[in-house]
Amino acid sequence: MIHKEYILQDWSKCVLFKHATPKYSFHIWTAMLDRLSTCDRMLKWNPAIDPVCVLCKEEVETKNHMFFSCAYTSQVWQKLMRGLLCVRYTEVGEILLS
Repeated sequence: MIHKEYILQDWSKCVLFKHATPKYSFHIWTAMLDRLSTCDRMLKWNPAIDPVCVLCKEEVETKNHMFFSCAYTSQVWQKLMRGLLCVRYTEVGEILLS
């Protein structure tokens, strides 16, 4: 079989829609597939790098740390999203990505 069929992901409709900006859609798509070039992934390619988050200098930079548990990005996320999501606002990554 030349063409492989893939299961449609629930989040794909939120990312890939008619008027979506391609640059942002691609970034979200790579994040959802855990393909961002975060330090934890780059460490596999080059063991000599410093994997600590450059923003907070507290933990290893992973996708979840970068978007949800980093002290710096948590403040940015809170300022941006609390007004938009109101009562649905959360900082729990598993809820947001499900």
